[in-house]
Amino acid sequence: MPSYAYFHKQFVPLSEAKIGIMTHCLHYGTAIFEGIRGNWNSEQKQLY
Repeated sequence: MPSYAYFHKQFVPLSEAKIGIMTHCLHYGTAIFEGIRGNWNSEQKQLY
């Protein structure tokens, strides 16, 4: 199964999700806590 990322308001293959080397998060770690985990419940067919 290919991996995808949410990038610029859409889901794209990981190979297309690229950021610039001078981005603020790389220099200062501002995105270190940015992220939300999702879990799929196959019995209820819902994402939590």
